[in-house]
Amino acid sequence: ITNPEVAPRLLWSFSDDNLGFTTSYPTPIRVGSKWFIVFGSGPDNYEATRDTAYGGSNRKASLYILNAADGTLAREFSMGAATHSFMAAPIAVDFDLATTVDGNGDILWTGEAIYIASDGCDAGQEGQVFRIKTNEDEDPNNWIKKVFFNPNHGSDHQHISTALSVAKDDEGRIWVYFGTGRFWSSLDRQSPYMDYQNAFYGIKEPVDANGTLTYKKVGTLSMEPL
Repeated sequence: ITNPEVAPRLLWSFSDDNLGFTTSYPTPIRVGSKWFIVFGSGPDNYEATRDTAYGGSNRKASLYILNAADGTLAREFSMGAATHSFMAAPIAVDFDLATTVDGNGDILWTGEAIYIASDGCDAGQEGQVFRIKTNEDEDPNNWIKKVFFNPNHGSDHQHISTALSVAKDDEGRIWVYFGTGRFWSSLDRQSPYMDYQNAFYGIKEPVDANGTLTYKKVGTLSMEPL
C-alpha cells in the first residue's frame, strides 16, 4: 500500500472456466525484468471431492501464470496426469538470492523455480509436488514443469493441500518441506479415510558431483508413522 489514506484501486481481475473454487494464494515471482502472478485451480464443489468419491475434483488441475501488470494470461500449465485434482498454494524461490544492477541503477533478481502441490483422487496421484523451472527466462512458454516428488505408491492416499516451504542449509543445499493430509469435507472424518497414514517430508533438491542442481525427480522415500 503506497498511501493508506487513499482508497485502493483495482488493477485487474481474472477468471477461467477451469479455475473452480480456488484456495490457492496468488504468488508473485520476478523473472528477469518481468513480474508474474502464479496460482492454481481449485475444486468444482464445496466438498472438494470427485462426485461422492473421497478427495479430488471433477476437473483436471491447472497452474496459471499471469502478467502482473495487466492480469493477462502468460501461460497455463496442465498439471500432471491426474484427471481429478486441484492445486494448493505455490511458492516462488530465488535459490541464490543473487542480484544484478541494470543500466538505470535498479537492482534485479530472478526466481529460478516455483513449487506447488496437488490434492486429487486418482490412484497413485492423490497428492504430488511439482517444480516449475523458469530457466531465468522472461517468457513462461520456455518454463519447464515436472513432478518433483510423489509420496503415493499404491494405497498410500497422501493428499497435499497446503503450501510448501523451501530452505537452504549450511552447505547451500536446497530443502523442500511439506506435510500430507486434508480436511475439506465430512468424508475426511470418516473411516477409512481418517485412518490413512500421513507424513511430514523434508526433501533435498538433487545435485551432481559438483553440487549443481540437476532438477531431477526425487524417487520413493520410506514413510515413518507420525
